[in-house]
Amino acid sequence: MGKDKAGRPITYVHAKEHIKGQYPLQATERLIIFFIETARLLIEPPVEEGTIVIDMLNVGLQNLDYQYIKFMINIVQNYYPECLGIALVVNAPWTFNTVWSVIKPWLDPVVASKIHFLRSSKELTEYINPMDLPKRLGGSQMDFEFHPPTEEDKAQMKIFRTDKEGMEKVKFEHMEAAQHYINMTLKWATRQTQNEDDERMNRVQTAKRLSAAFEQFVPYVSTRTHFHRTGEIQEPIFDIAYNRICAGDSETSY
Repeated sequence: MGKDKAGRPITYVHAKEHIKGQYPLQATERLIIFFIETARLLIEPPVEEGTIVIDMLNVGLQNLDYQYIKFMINIVQNYYPECLGIALVVNAPWTFNTVWSVIKPWLDPVVASKIHFLRSSKELTEYINPMDLPKRLGGSQMDFEFHPPTEEDKAQMKIFRTDKEGMEKVKFEHMEAAQHYINMTLKWATRQTQNEDDERMNRVQTAKRLSAAFEQFVPYVSTRTHFHRTGEIQEPIFDIAYNRICAGDSETSY
């Protein structure tokens, strides 16, 4: 919801909303990955990082979940390196010092240096304009209100999940494009070339092919989100692929 003063998209985490053991751990882990992947779609070049605001207001023992925290740290550090610009922890109770002493050793020093503790939500304005802060954190932006899937969203998802032939086709094309990109990269890294300009152009074209192949694959492995419905994320491939399937045309082209 919104961006900070550096242009990084912001993810807000209200820790009191997480109740340890309320949902299966695997479902929670998948949700974390889904959140990160969605946040990445909100990043616009040249910005390459995101901001996390962790609100600790009214957090109690029922909200403290070390498995959840450890998984999130592992994902951010090892699978999405350098995607975190800054993490702002606000409204943490004094008892959180003990929790922090447990968590900090799990963090890479570079990641730990990006975590800042703020005494109150007022200090958030150093990093985020008040008009971009939600009301629950002292700003003027409306608090988050989830927009549920529309009937059109549900129809699209049903079509994509039942189109097994189409999924296998785009999956194969994506794997083929990925392998070609790997082969081209290995060739570039291990062999001398007479014409570096041609080699560079070939790698650019191979990367574009991989990107296009993945775009075709997206509707089959992902879904439109709240941010698609509010217009903050634009991915026309969902409508393009849906209309193509409905028209009986499973051809893809790059």
